[in-house]
Amino acid sequence: MRLVRRLLLAALALAVLASAALALWLPRYVASPAFDARLRRAISSAIGREVAWGGLSVGLIPPRLIASKARVGAPEAPALEAERIELRLALLPLLARAVVVDSLALDGLSLHLVRSPAGIEWGGAAEATPAPAAAATPPRDGEPKHAGSGVSLAVRSVRVASSSVELTDRTVAPPATLGLTEVAATVRGTGPDAPLDLELAAHVAAGGELRGEGRLEPGGPLDVTLTLDGVGLAPFAPWLGASLHLGGSASGQLRARGPWRAPEQLDADLRVGDADVRVGEVGVKGPIAARAALLHAQGTFSIDATGAELVYGGAFHKPPGAPATAEGRLAAQPDGKIGVDAVKLSIKNMGGEGRLAPGSAVQLALDDPAWLEGDLEGLLARPERPLAGARGRVAFATGRGRFPGVSPLRLAFESLGRIRAAAEVVASSERKLEPFEGDRFDALGGSFRVGDGLARTDDFALRYPGYALGLRGSIGLDDERLAMVGTLSLSESLLAALGADAKGGRALPLARIGGTVSDPKVEVEEEAAVAFAATLALGAKRGKLERKLDRQLGEGSGKQILDALGGLLQRSQPKERP
Repeated sequence: MRLVRRLLLAALALAVLASAALALWLPRYVASPAFDARLRRAISSAIGREVAWGGLSVGLIPPRLIASKARVGAPEAPALEAERIELRLALLPLLARAVVVDSLALDGLSLHLVRSPAGIEWGGAAEATPAPAAAATPPRDGEPKHAGSGVSLAVRSVRVASSSVELTDRTVAPPATLGLTEVAATVRGTGPDAPLDLELAAHVAAGGELRGEGRLEPGGPLDVTLTLDGVGLAPFAPWLGASLHLGGSASGQLRARGPWRAPEQLDADLRVGDADVRVGEVGVKGPIAARAALLHAQGTFSIDATGAELVYGGAFHKPPGAPATAEGRLAAQPDGKIGVDAVKLSIKNMGGEGRLAPGSAVQLALDDPAWLEGDLEGLLARPERPLAGARGRVAFATGRGRFPGVSPLRLAFESLGRIRAAAEVVASSERKLEPFEGDRFDALGGSFRVGDGLARTDDFALRYPGYALGLRGSIGLDDERLAMVGTLSLSESLLAALGADAKGGRALPLARIGGTVSDPKVEVEEEAAVAFAATLALGAKRGKLERKLDRQLGEGSGKQILDALGGLLQRSQPKERP
């Protein structure tokens, strides 16, 4: 036992002496110019960038190197700066005058990333060619003459604290910038070629918090999920177009997969509680939910804005609570932005008081809720006129409303004015016609095929008190020019106000509806106008003619003859042209 105690005491004494020797030798070795140069060369070779620091110090338990005021990159434009960098070292390799890094801690890090067409780079410069390996440099006098730098950078984990990261994207114009502050992150791996597990927490410069987790394969793809909590949206507007105003804050998740320099798959599931979005004349305010999936810059999206307020210029307004959804395709544009390639939309219970379309001179007011559905491509190609470059279909309908100051019936009767008899009857019935010549309609709706700057329809219908219009043709989306034909259907009550007897009503073919939406021109078919004028003239003098015929041919004869004549006049109207 005494021998064992002596051996243990001897071993302990040797350990103390070795520790003391190491404590004396290691700081001197680390502070030597030789070690400083070898470490700089090793790190520069590993990352392909110039490195520098203000000073190096050493700790013993555990063994570690501490660099202060460190930077990566050129002094005038560093890609990375850090107040303090600590490398924890494996002990045994130090005895062989080699350095193996177990972990890396960075405090006060300031990192600037730049996205270019080539991908994401540090500080915006293309990655430099790695420096030659230290083994290729002849050792200086006094240095050990063995191959290699004697420095290994097999880092098992990285920790970041109290740091900031800035990303500038030069693939959009103007360049867009996103910033993170108070960044805390860890990266862990079990070996040099093992996957790295990532964890991240940060404050977003535009407001809100960000958390992330995922995995990165060394030299391979990443799979990272970011969780957003009240993140401000304004900095993201440049990716979506210069005409876009983007406000509010988002919560939800983003997932990126693929090469870390340029992830090829992106998925988003976000909720925006206080959205304030405007694209040209289209505006959304309030809560919305959005989903999107992109693969190789192509993808799909869906939006639910039921809880939000939706406006389109002064044309219509959807109040909060009215159903509104949109879904469609996304595609990368030549300028690097993500654009809307196609959209299916459905909006219920709209109301409105304003212009038929932004920039239009004709007014529209809706008393009853309306709905709109569409399936369009190229929407918002011209944000100031969202439908001008669109292709697809749109359908809509509404209840009561008005085109202030516009009466289609008055326009049609003005077309009849060239026939004296008809003009006289209309003029004599002016007071009786007042209830029918207002600007209020009972219903409006139709479906349109949109393309080549035109909206074409076969079923555009307007129903007014006492009459209705059924139209087909086109409306110019840019100049609002009308090129339509159709039918003006007059009710029995309207015909009675004109003194005409036409049970079941009367349909007048319309030869042309031209002009513009703000200044329409209505023209009744020539033959139909003449026949209708005869009907009006007959109706205006019917009582007097009946009495004359009764006196000449017997009681009741006048009614029979005039009824037959009226039937002939009605049947003489030409059918509506196809």
